[in-house]
Amino acid sequence: MLFNNLNSFFKSITTSFVISFGYFGKHLSYIMEK
Repeated sequence: MLFNNLNSFFKSITTSFVISFGYFGKHLSYIMEK
């Protein structure tokens, strides 16, 4: 039970990290094009 909870917690952390990283990458490439 605890392991399953921890697994879902890490999954949500990874998902939010990937989303924020992708958004930052888009923003950075937009700044570089300027």
